[in-house]
Amino acid sequence: MSVTNYEAEIDSIRAFGGVGSILMLLVMIPMVGWILGIVGLIFLLIALKKLSDVAKDETIFRNALIAVILGVIAIVIAPLVILSAFFGLFSTAIRSQEPIAITGTSMPGILQTQTTIPPGFFGLLASIAIALTAFWVFLIASSYFLYKSYKSVSLQTGVGLFSTAGLLYLVGSILTIVLVGLVVILVAIVLQAVAFFSLPRSFKKPETPSLNQV
Repeated sequence: MSVTNYEAEIDSIRAFGGVGSILMLLVMIPMVGWILGIVGLIFLLIALKKLSDVAKDETIFRNALIAVILGVIAIVIAPLVILSAFFGLFSTAIRSQEPIAITGTSMPGILQTQTTIPPGFFGLLASIAIALTAFWVFLIASSYFLYKSYKSVSLQTGVGLFSTAGLLYLVGSILTIVLVGLVVILVAIVLQAVAFFSLPRSFKKPETPSLNQV
């Protein structure tokens, strides 16, 4: 790879990674946010694939790809389990002809109603707990592989912010159980963008023909 092509590739990595990170931050925008987030994630993967090729370190892209796959599983599996449990609860209640929403009181002068628990209610709670736990575990696993990828990037490029961003992803995923982790993950994405825009024009000496080959 010539010096000119090498520097152009670094510029491409910087652009894809930086812009992709910014798009990931826009995921909170109503209606179109999720589309921007997906595009940003694709840009990020492109940047890491290019970086992996330039650095000749396949673990960078492989670990990042595993992280994305585990993250997608985490995002998909939780809603599916919860929706399935809700449909199961409603179908069971309809078949048994028992009410879904129940209230009751024993205060004088107020009409008393019988308090019953809908069939499948505890099953619904168990399904929600299982879904949230599975989401949490897969999210942590995803962040761990992303941390490994960014640690390799940091070693190859000398940009320590990559390692810091990866660590914040991991810590944020662990803390999502108390919601504080979402803020930590947002900070990680910001540092990720800064790290990509901070990439040097040449972090690894490109291959050049030897005198014997000229």
